This record gives sequence, C-alpha cells and structure tokens, in this order.
Amino acid sequence: MHTDEQTFMFNAFMPVDVKKSVDTDSETYTIAGWASTGQLDLQNEIIDPKGIDITHFREHGYINYEHKSNIRIGYPTENCYVDVNKGLYVEAKLFKNNPYATEMVQLAETLEKSGSNRKIGFSIEGAITKRNINDTRVIEGVKITDIAVTATPANPSATIETILKSFLTGNGVSPDTQVDAGALRREELASSITKLTYTLGIKDPKEYKDVWDGVVEYLTKSERMGYEESIITLQLAKGLSRRDAELAVLDIRKENLNNE
Repeated sequence: MHTDEQTFMFNAFMPVDVKKSVDTDSETYTIAGWASTGQLDLQNEIIDPKGIDITHFREHGYINYEHKSNIRIGYPTENCYVDVNKGLYVEAKLFKNNPYATEMVQLAETLEKSGSNRKIGFSIEGAITKRNINDTRVIEGVKITDIAVTATPANPSATIETILKSFLTGNGVSPDTQVDAGALRREELASSITKLTYTLGIKDPKEYKDVWDGVVEYLTKSERMGYEESIITLQLAKGLSRRDAELAVLDIRKENLNNE
C-alpha cells in the first residue's frame, strides 16, 4: 500500500432509479441510490468502500448536472452513508425550480415508462488519495467532493469515425438546442477551425491574452466552462499537453477545496 503524492479527480457512473423516490409535496425532488459498489466500473477502476471519505461531501458538497461543477442542482442529505461491505449510498434533494434538475427527473420518468433499460445515474467526483501498489486499478482512498446526476455514458464502442460522421451530417441547428454532435454542420466546424487558427496566430501577447480572457468569461457566464472545457481551453491558450492541462485544472480545484 502507498499514499499517492498527488491527488487526482475522477468519476465513476452508477445507474439509479429516481422515479419511485420523487417527492411531489415539497420544493425538491428526492433521489437515492448506490453511487459506488466496489465493483469494476466503466473506467476499469475499483473503489474499495473502506477507503471512501464523504465528510466533505456531506458538509460542503453539491449535486451537479452532467459534471458541470458550476451547475448545482441539489445537495446531499444526512442519509448518505458508506457501507464498508457494499459501497456509497446517496440520498439527495434536487431543486424543483431548477430546469436542469427537472430535466433529469423527467428523463428518468420517460425512460421508466418507455420500458428502456437505460437509466440516469450518479457519478462520483473526488480526489484519489491512495491506490493499491500491486493493482493500480484498486482505489483504496478517495475523498468525495461532489456527485453528478448524469445520463448513461456514451456507447464505449463509438469510434472517431462515427463521431466525425455525426458532425458532418448534422441538421444545421444551434448546439444550444441540440445536444449531440449532429448539432454542427461541416460549414460551422470549418469556420470554427479557421477562427481558431487566426486566434492562435496572434503575436501581440496582450491581444492574445485579452481574447482568451474573453473566451473564459463568456463560457463561465453561459455556464459552459465545465471540466473538459477548462482542459481544452488551457491546451489551446497555453499550449499545454492534455496531461499537464488536467493537472493544472485539478490543482485549481484542489486549492479551492482546501480554501473552503
């Protein structure tokens, strides 16, 4: 066993049935289910229930929408607990007046009525503090910070060819009103690449900084600056590798966590 010198953010999806636990007599929806069970997850990792720490989550954490840390749609209740033999059980309140919360509950109800085997679920977020030295897939220490309510992850068999095909055969509508890759036409994608090329070629340091500051401000105000957006922005604006950009974002999150 060993303690990692540096902590890392991660997420792991667990399907949850929310329909039966919706409270219709208050200002919130109540959802509940297992968020981690100690089994091998879709990211090929195993979280040992004995090492789960939910102290911060219960006292300061939130429920967010689709891993968008700035879109907080609820909070955990006192009924969250860790069963060392099974995993992390979560009960949460979602705000009824929040459109993102309502969207998830309605999606859960629709999937249930349709007879689909798909479900929305919990996806935990936190900082890994210890891994098994003999099997690094096994996480033996983790500090849970937040939990996302999310739809089932994309089909793992999807390939880059399939994704590009979706981009190139889109319906030409705004990405704000269509969530899949079909929201972008080839003309829009080509135009974006042209503009990005121009931006990256700006020689004046102040002008370059002003442009990227504006991009960050716009994404933040429009609630689009999530985890992935932060990484991509750093890669483009600072020329960082994917790994270095991830570490930079995680350091910022860790610093914010320590300052709370």
